[in-house]
Amino acid sequence: DKSSSVSFETYPENAFISFDDQEVTFSPLTIEEVVPGDHHFSVNLPSYEAQDHSFLVLEGYETKITINLAKNI
Repeated sequence: DKSSSVSFETYPENAFISFDDQEVTFSPLTIEEVVPGDHHFSVNLPSYEAQDHSFLVLEGYETKITINLAKNI
C-alpha cells in the first residue's frame, strides 16, 4: 500500500491542529491519503504555548506525532 497518513496526539487532548496552513480539527486526529513530502502543522490550546513544526511524510507510512504542550506561565 503506497498511501501515507499522519496521526496527531496531544497532551492535553482537544488541542486545535492546523495542517499545511488549513484549519483541520481537534486532537486526537488522523489524516488519511497525505501526499509524501514536506508538511507543516501548528498546535494551539488556550493557556498553553503554541507550537509550529515541519516534518517529512514518507510514501506508504503512517507518521505518528505526539505533542506535549507546555502551560503558559
